[in-house]
Amino acid sequence: MADLAHKTIAITGGASGMGHAIALRLAQLGANVSIADVAPAPQLAAALAAIEAAAGHAHAHDSHSRSRFLARTVDVRDSAAVDAWMADTVASLGRIHGAANFAGVPGREMNVRGVAEVGDEDWELVVGVNLTGVMKCMRAEVGAFAHAVVEEGEGKGKGKGKGVPAQAGAIVNCSSIHGVVGGALRGAYAASKHGVIGLSRSAARELGRRKEGAIRVNVVCPGHIVTPMLESTGDLALIEQAEEVQYDTTLQRVGRVEEVVPLVIHLLSKESSFTTGAVHMVDGGRFC
Repeated sequence: MADLAHKTIAITGGASGMGHAIALRLAQLGANVSIADVAPAPQLAAALAAIEAAAGHAHAHDSHSRSRFLARTVDVRDSAAVDAWMADTVASLGRIHGAANFAGVPGREMNVRGVAEVGDEDWELVVGVNLTGVMKCMRAEVGAFAHAVVEEGEGKGKGKGKGVPAQAGAIVNCSSIHGVVGGALRGAYAASKHGVIGLSRSAARELGRRKEGAIRVNVVCPGHIVTPMLESTGDLALIEQAEEVQYDTTLQRVGRVEEVVPLVIHLLSKESSFTTGAVHMVDGGRFC
């Protein structure tokens, strides 16, 4: 993925789980990485140190000895905090070329309360982070994207008599298997993740025609992936039972974050230059 080297990528949820694994891989590929997370300061600092280590000492700074990485404490429900993070990212690392929005929460009432009992506070938390947070991040990210530079073979096609715009980059949003199917006792979570798909597809329609350069928008829908969030739901104890895994998942096991990362990297890179508005399942064949 040489085309990601020296490009700036913004990642929410970058201090743990899938977001952190994506940040590590991008650092290895030579990208500049800016992460945002609600994690406590020590955890955020440790995540940043791991990203720097993944890049290697010789590549952790640019030619002017400036760090290629940034970490900020951000609650994605807070518009001012999101906007400040984007401003810091552009000031420190330059305008962005991609974003991966992976901040998410299961809610305190997942697997406990159904639609008839869900509380306002939990609903607002889950939808606020998982859906409204993605909207607020995308809103800030779009304004921070670099303007496209037409390269050989780009921007020369014709559609209805007009030149096809070059691409400025890509956004990858994280939904879930519950973004395409419902789940008992998961009403708030499923609603928020369904919303991410609708929001992303609408954005793909709009941003593919952006005059400053097209931004592709795609979605990944992870299944049961071993992350701190999965552990917090209590699901892990269930799905580790062989009968449960065999029943739910064609491949008869849970997934690892390392099995989600390559797809995200592909969607951020030029290798997927004709892919936008797509929803990609990473669920071990649970819904094939």
